[in-house]
Amino acid sequence: MKMPLLTLVAALALAGCSSRVDDLEAQVEGLQEELRIAQARAEEPEQTVEAAQSAAEEVRSQADRVRSASSDLQSQVSRLEGEDWRDVVPDVRSSSDEVDSARSALDSSVDDLDAAAQ
Repeated sequence: MKMPLLTLVAALALAGCSSRVDDLEAQVEGLQEELRIAQARAEEPEQTVEAAQSAAEEVRSQADRVRSASSDLQSQVSRLEGEDWRDVVPDVRSSSDEVDSARSALDSSVDDLDAAAQ
């Protein structure tokens, strides 16, 4: 009589353990999913920083282009002091167009930087 009783107790204990194992496995799956989500969130700021750094580099490059175009325009305008204005005006217009183009590119780069920072 003791043997069947021990077998019954052991079977009940194993059933309880099996149920507990199932619960723990479900918890592990839930925690693994939470970990995947947390890892994905951790990568987002890294990507945002990289995009912002790239956009900032582009802004610096475009700012250099604006400075160069502005310097060229000033150089062309200074020619008006000693040269015939008819010879200088086409170069001034061309330099002015380059300044406008560089400013537009800089504005676009600043917009990209703003977008990357968000």
